[in-house]
Amino acid sequence: PPSATRVPTKYLDFGQERIDYYAWLRDSKWPEVSNQKILDYLKQENEHVASYLSSYQKDIKELYNELKSR
Repeated sequence: PPSATRVPTKYLDFGQERIDYYAWLRDSKWPEVSNQKILDYLKQENEHVASYLSSYQKDIKELYNELKSR
């Protein structure tokens, strides 16, 4: 699986310092994402999940159709 880069971002909340290593994954224009680094990482994650689930497509379709019929 892809591994997100850890970029420390410091926040000061109520006198407590907090470090968020994945703050870079938040796009300020959300729900529109324009940051190419974020888009590239999400594409890698989506490709990994699709590859992992590819052998389960028959089961996924069967479950979907069963749930849809109820």
